[in-house]
Amino acid sequence: MKNGLLRRAVWLLTPLMLCSTLGCGTDEQDNEIQRTFTALDEVTRTVGEVGKPLKDAVTNLKPGEQITALDAKGQPNPNLKKAFEAAEKLRKEGENLPRFKELTDRLETRTTSEHRKELAARYQTRLRDRLKTLIGEENKLQQELNTAEARADEAARAEIDRIRTKLREAREAFEVLTKER
Repeated sequence: MKNGLLRRAVWLLTPLMLCSTLGCGTDEQDNEIQRTFTALDEVTRTVGEVGKPLKDAVTNLKPGEQITALDAKGQPNPNLKKAFEAAEKLRKEGENLPRFKELTDRLETRTTSEHRKELAARYQTRLRDRLKTLIGEENKLQQELNTAEARADEAARAEIDRIRTKLREAREAFEVLTKER
């Protein structure tokens, strides 16, 4: 998954950010760009939500213990459950992104190249910073998945594999949008 969401986010969100309608006031253009930034921030937050419970699961272990699929009461491990739910949320966010692509396609046809360059100059640094944050969250998530898997018993490894599967599905949801471009 390393940088997978990043590539998809760049392909999807950069044109939306850079394209805005001609003749609209600056406020409308800025609103669309802010919505794009908000969507990117939400994806970044959700990636972090997948990794946090995995980190907690490892942190709460005593020396020699392993992460288990069930807790002491026989219930699903709450940390693995939270991580799975966050991965599912990320997949759903990816499935909801076609509305951004539709808007991008509409706005792109009505924006001049000069105006795109102006918007790129104005917002490039903020976009780059958000993408760096997303890369950092993805890298941390990979480390947390690997660490949790190394400290898990067989059943917990199967749960971690389910989380990885949901993350692949999320990546595929982002890929569908970029392949159509």
